[in-house]
Amino acid sequence: MRVRLYPVLVLAVIAVLASVPAYCDSTIQLGAVPANTTLDPVQISSGDFAVNQVSGGAGTITNLILLFAVPNVNTGSPVSGLTIISGTGTIGSITPEGTLTSPPSPSSCDDVYGCASLAGANNSNNFANYSGADSSILGITATEFGIYEVTISGADVAAKGTIELGGDMPIGTFIVGYGTSVTGKVFDTPLTEAGLNVPEPGTLTLLGGGLFALGGLFRKREKKA
Repeated sequence: MRVRLYPVLVLAVIAVLASVPAYCDSTIQLGAVPANTTLDPVQISSGDFAVNQVSGGAGTITNLILLFAVPNVNTGSPVSGLTIISGTGTIGSITPEGTLTSPPSPSSCDDVYGCASLAGANNSNNFANYSGADSSILGITATEFGIYEVTISGADVAAKGTIELGGDMPIGTFIVGYGTSVTGKVFDTPLTEAGLNVPEPGTLTLLGGGLFALGGLFRKREKKA
C-alpha cells in the first residue's frame, strides 16, 4: 500500500512546484542606439546610448546610477553634456569616485563598482578587461581609468523598459549601469553588456581617406625626384 502512494506523492510535489511563480533575474543592459548585440563590448559611436532593463519579471528602477570609466584621465570632468533623449528622470552632478589601476594601490581600486563603493560589484568590470578592450578595439594604451558617477533620479526604468541618453565623453570610455528596485534588489551590468565609446564610422572613413590621399602625394613626389 505504501509503495503505491509514492507515485501519487511525486505527482503532488511536481504539481505544487509547477504552481510556484518563477522569479526572473535581471540586469541593466547598456547598448548602442540602435541596439547592436553582436559586439562585445557594445560599441557606441554616436554619443547616444540606451539603458535597458532586460527582464520582464523585475521591479521598477527609480534611481539609475551610471559609471563612466575614462582611460588615462582621473581629474577634472571629462564627461559632459549628459542629457535624457527619451524617458524620464533628473540628472545629478557627475563626480569622480576613484582610479582603476592594476595592481590597485592604496589610493586606487580594481573594480568599477568597488571604486564607487556600490554593493554587488561585478568583477568583470576590471582594469584587465577594460584596458584589453581599449587596446584591441581602439589601439589605446590605458595605464589607468578615472571612474565618474552620476545618479539619474526618477528614471522609472520599468521591466523591459528603456531610457535613452546622450553625452560627450572621451573615446575609449566605458559606461556601466547600476540601480536598485523599490524592493532593494540590485541590478548591475557585466562587461559583455557595457558600452564602449568609439569614433563615428564617418570619422574613421575620413581618416582613412586622408591617409590614402597623403600616401598618394608622397608617391607623386617620389616619382618627380
